[in-house]
Amino acid sequence: MGEKVRISVSTLFRLAGIILMLMILSKIDWQYMRLSLKQFQIKYFLLVIPFFVLTIFIKSLRWFYIIKIQGIRLSLFKSYLYYSASIFWGIITPGRLGEAIKIFYLKSHAVSAGKAALGVLIDRGMDLFFLTVLSVAGIMVILNYFSYTIFAMIILCMIFLLIITYWNKSIIANKIIKFLLFVIPNKYKDKVDLFMNEAKMDLLLFSWPKWIIITILTVLAWTCNIIPLYILGKGLEIMVHPSMLITAIFLSFSISMLPISFNGVGTRDAFLILYLGKAGITEEKAILFSSMFIYMGIVDIFSSYISYTLKDTRC
Repeated sequence: MGEKVRISVSTLFRLAGIILMLMILSKIDWQYMRLSLKQFQIKYFLLVIPFFVLTIFIKSLRWFYIIKIQGIRLSLFKSYLYYSASIFWGIITPGRLGEAIKIFYLKSHAVSAGKAALGVLIDRGMDLFFLTVLSVAGIMVILNYFSYTIFAMIILCMIFLLIITYWNKSIIANKIIKFLLFVIPNKYKDKVDLFMNEAKMDLLLFSWPKWIIITILTVLAWTCNIIPLYILGKGLEIMVHPSMLITAIFLSFSISMLPISFNGVGTRDAFLILYLGKAGITEEKAILFSSMFIYMGIVDIFSSYISYTLKDTRC
């Protein structure tokens, strides 16, 4: 019964996002939107496509490096195919859970579930960590418009201190193990204990220099992720300060990940209308800019599907 209630509440949240989107669309000037879209040059769409491929390549390179540290031998080309294919599954599954399919791909290479799962968790965790840092920085920029800079800096310092406090690898691993062993039924605890101990031993292989390399690759990947949207925004003639447009981009990514709408539909649009509206950007252009995130998703689906069909290629 409780599970049904949770599902229905989750569905209601997503429906609320769609309703919000319909309300927004009912108030816009469609003639002005068509005119703005007509003035948008197709070259901008073509110009950003290489960045999508480069983003996936850098992320697959990061995953390749992570599993190499664990002693898993996989070619870079195969890593790219597996990673890109997992993005396809991530897009078509709720909460991008499909990206965990990399675990099963590695198991087909005689890699244990513990090793494979840890690599996926670190890879995904770095994206979430970096997006969180960007979001906090973005909130600081937004609060600056309301003269709350000091308040935002205090929050940022608190988060930074928490990260430093809990960064110790052994502490993190032990906390994860204790929690899982508490919630998992007794009959599975022996297997899970073995699974987590293996993951814990692998986690200790990651030294600070290796974390720095992983972080650099994460920064490069997100830079390549932000640049195309920045170019598309300029193509739509969204003339705002670069920091404002960049902030709008990564906060839109964060909003899209929240489980309160279908991939940010409605909520992302409302945010962009309110935020970019402060710089005099019309609702129509804000919605067109929001639609560029959908364009990115479509390109990702096609490119990752190609990799999915090629994932069994021998190399």
